[in-house]
Amino acid sequence: MERKIVLPPRAAATGVAARIESVTRISATQLRTAPPAPRSANIELTSECNWACAFCPQPGRARKRGEMRWTLFTRLVGEMADAGVGELGLFFLGESFLCDWLPDAIGHAKARGIPYTFLTTNGSLATPARVKACMEAGLDSLKFSLDFADAREFAQGARARPGLHRDAIANLKAARAVRDEGGYACGLYGSSIDRDGARQERMAPLVAEVLPYLDEHYWIPLHEPGSPLPIPCWSLFTRAHVTFDGKLSACAFDAGEAAIMADLAKESFMDGWRGVRFARLREAHLRRDVSCTICEDCGRMR
Repeated sequence: MERKIVLPPRAAATGVAARIESVTRISATQLRTAPPAPRSANIELTSECNWACAFCPQPGRARKRGEMRWTLFTRLVGEMADAGVGELGLFFLGESFLCDWLPDAIGHAKARGIPYTFLTTNGSLATPARVKACMEAGLDSLKFSLDFADAREFAQGARARPGLHRDAIANLKAARAVRDEGGYACGLYGSSIDRDGARQERMAPLVAEVLPYLDEHYWIPLHEPGSPLPIPCWSLFTRAHVTFDGKLSACAFDAGEAAIMADLAKESFMDGWRGVRFARLREAHLRRDVSCTICEDCGRMR
């Protein structure tokens, strides 16, 4: 028998933050051990990234790395569309501009019936030509991660070639020109992780520099491994996360094997989403007791 709980209301958000809020807020219909299809899903086209940010789980990834097969991608997108998934993020932990067929993936998702496609990038490979191809394919939202105030911070935190920081900023500015000149209906956004109390002040000059080129910039609270998250966790109920090799993960921060709930290379999307292993983990969240589960380290209720 399924358990249901009612979550307290939260303050309303606006703009792109409202769209994110609508995914991270668990509705009554989703709050069950075998929920309907998630509103949103992320598919990892590639697990590789040309940056190695200290705050990201990707550099320490325990799983094997690679690029998704086109046949697996198209099957999963079709199953998601048929199940009613309304939003598809073409990334997970990797940098999707490393994938040559990124525009084709966007175009296929739109043609197959996914209403809204979105992409988050570090920006360094999002050249005007590549961005134009993605917008022509129907990309609805392009977000640049802005997490380093200057070249010095970038060199310390991203562990990548120093010039890539300014490349990313230049590409962000160029993306606005590409969109406006082509008349593309693609939102342009920026986000920054609020890693400490003085973060917003240090980032203020960079945010001010890029804000005229964006529709919106917003701040994301940092999640440190081992720090508490609300229980039940939205990641289990409202958004699917699929790795490049078809593994369905229960965790938005997952870089290992423990959170894998199903192998979608061997079963359908909805069979994995509503499978026994996922149901057992959701049941623990509905009880608000995640002790002895994979969520125990970060799932202390608050």
